[in-house]
Amino acid sequence: MIANLTLIPLESNRQNVISLTPDSNPNANIEEGVDFLTYTWNEFNPNLDMDVSSSIKTENIFHKMDHIVFPITNLDEEYEYYLQEGEKIDITDEIVDKAAEIIAGETDLYTVVFKLADWTRNNIEYDLNTLTAEAALESSWVLENRQGVCDEMTSLFISFARSVGIPARFISGTAYTNLDYNFGNHGWAEVYFPGYGWVPYDVTFGEYAWLNPGHIELAKSLDSANSAIKYSWLGNNIDVDTTPINIGAEVVSEGNRLEPIFDVDVDVLVDNVGPGSYVPFKVTVDNIFDKYVTDTIFITKAPSKLRVNENPRPIMLKPNQEKSSFWIVKIPGDAQPGYVYTSTIEAQDIFGSIDSDTLEFSAQYDVFTLAEAEELIEDLEEEEDMTYSEQISLDCSTPKTYYYSFEDLEINCEVQNTGNTLIRDLEVCLFEDCQTIDLNIAQKKDLLFENGEPQISLIVSAQNEVVDVYSFMNILVLDKPDLEISSFEFKDNVDYDEEFDISFVLSSEAEIKNLMIKLDDLEPISIKKNKKSLPISIKAKGKYFLDEVDMILTYDDEYGNSFSLEESRGIIITNVPWYSSIIRFFRRIV
Repeated sequence: MIANLTLIPLESNRQNVISLTPDSNPNANIEEGVDFLTYTWNEFNPNLDMDVSSSIKTENIFHKMDHIVFPITNLDEEYEYYLQEGEKIDITDEIVDKAAEIIAGETDLYTVVFKLADWTRNNIEYDLNTLTAEAALESSWVLENRQGVCDEMTSLFISFARSVGIPARFISGTAYTNLDYNFGNHGWAEVYFPGYGWVPYDVTFGEYAWLNPGHIELAKSLDSANSAIKYSWLGNNIDVDTTPINIGAEVVSEGNRLEPIFDVDVDVLVDNVGPGSYVPFKVTVDNIFDKYVTDTIFITKAPSKLRVNENPRPIMLKPNQEKSSFWIVKIPGDAQPGYVYTSTIEAQDIFGSIDSDTLEFSAQYDVFTLAEAEELIEDLEEEEDMTYSEQISLDCSTPKTYYYSFEDLEINCEVQNTGNTLIRDLEVCLFEDCQTIDLNIAQKKDLLFENGEPQISLIVSAQNEVVDVYSFMNILVLDKPDLEISSFEFKDNVDYDEEFDISFVLSSEAEIKNLMIKLDDLEPISIKKNKKSLPISIKAKGKYFLDEVDMILTYDDEYGNSFSLEESRGIIITNVPWYSSIIRFFRRIV
């Protein structure tokens, strides 16, 4: 009897497996694979048990992302596997159409993945009493019926991602939940971002691009239907009955609490209202990073419960963006005449930043209705939505592909009004260096930023009350020229009088001047390097070398600073005459 167990704790960038101890009864031969355990029993026994215990350390990794262009192009072949359909993670025309509708017009990958995750969380009802709690169903069924549990919600999210060319995989594991304040079976997703790696998304918990440490990864797979254990046996008239796999976990110790990162501000939008009013308020988060991030807001104090799916609420933030989200809370319906009541609304994010605001209600004030609250929020959300507009075309570039760390950065930007209205007080900024311009309809302006400090990632923003557009650039920053020697090749064994070729390749992004090549006793050779990669071949004789080919390069950068680079490799010289060492001695004296 052989059993392959594929549900075991895995090593990852957020999870460290400190120990892994498999066991069985009766004793089996246990072999440990990369992500599975194989139990082999060579003798028949009617009752077979197997288990594995492990000690694991997890941590909260907060993923911050640069701009990555969507749709993804030139995807590495190894990730194309995670674009396929599975048994449960299917891709139908309805899934393709809905995903395209959700992300229409978006050109940033982080934004696209956030929208797919948030639509799934807000539109699929999580219900343990649904059919999916007993038998996992396909993503297409979940989309049609708008209900499911964690596996099904995750499967639909993965189907959405794959349908638009984004690799995603299913993670099986266990997670701590406040449903019964214990660990339970759970499923979530990982999404691949080119140039960055795999990033977790738990649409059920509303955790996007981060996971709380209560998540323990046990398997990564193409499909949610993959079996956790597979059996094989050799024999006649044998029936195998299995029992469900039991997964248990407990917290042994806790690490330090996360320090606050973002500024959170709570602002009640309507005050002095009557009993039974619906009060709108906003929570504003300020992104201090020049990268895309997701924060999650919890309303921790309020006069009444919030609507379903409103608490907690993930908030996606663009680089250095200040963003508001809007909420509605209902005031209690009873108030004694002549009294003024005060209530607190408090919000906190996942990193512990906290703020609050107060409101007053009394029977002497007018009631603010739900319709009025929704209308006010709709107007404010429209203003928020207008902050990311296609009315501006911003195209920035540097005249050089590289800069030295001591150089002054230069960036040229072309800004054009592509909308149909006059744009005033547009602030175009490279970090803290800003220029304010006005643009008529279809007008184009060229801007120059100078004297900035070179950095690998550069972001230029164009912003006013209705426009928020970014241009992203990556440049090579050097402390010295990046000259490299590669493919240094020649015959390992040559005769003293034999002529042979020494070849190598010089490569660099930086401009190289006054390049001289010195090979042992050969006369220095001047080389003009006028392209990034320069293959070089030099003819030499064995008599110029002893037991090594020593090459020394001397060169200047474009500012006249001098540098040297050395490379050595052993060589065997045969048939060396007795007088050669004397000749080499006097040659070097001269």
